Amino acid sequence: MKAILMTALGKPEVLQLQEVPQPIPTNKEILVKIFAAGVNPIDTKIRQRGTFFPEQMPAILGCDGAGIVEAVGNDVQKFGVGDEVYFCYGGLGASPGNYAEYIIVDERW
Repeated sequence: MKAILMTALGKPEVLQLQEVPQPIPTNKEILVKIFAAGVNPIDTKIRQRGTFFPEQMPAILGCDGAGIVEAVGNDVQKFGVGDEVYFCYGGLGASPGNYAEYIIVDERW
């Protein structure tokens, strides 16, 4: 899958389109195919100043997203394949964000 990775601090040029492994949901996670990724002001600030977890660079930014559930973990109860969802999750450096084709999101979010 393709994702936009933040490779260093700085201007938009530090964001690079790269191939990354597609995530697989486990337990209470859902795999969302992204159809819309918001550009939140926090994304710009993180790109310029750094993630909350600098040791986990490169990072996939993007907190606000919407898409369709493509797969679910074994313990997911709230969502099924084909459900339309929106969320605010990830993108701060620890969990990958939604500047990607797919994202894993805990069903709570």
